[in-house]
Amino acid sequence: MVGVLDPPDRRRLAAASAGVLLAKTLQISGDVHLAMQARGFRGEIRLLDELQMRSRDWLRLAAFAVFAVAAVWLGR
Repeated sequence: MVGVLDPPDRRRLAAASAGVLLAKTLQISGDVHLAMQARGFRGEIRLLDELQMRSRDWLRLAAFAVFAVAAVWLGR
């Protein structure tokens, strides 16, 4: 398309694009679900260990937060 579209044509193009995006999204999600089932996933997530935050994890989280705030502050 070359040139400026009329408002009804713009709306039609936007609606068609949204419809195509929705159709592709549904198709891909269905494919992913079938692939997960083919590999044995049945809806239950199994973890080896119960996840718990230890003191070193909190320390790393705090260090990351300080680093992120400093990066934002220095980036002004």
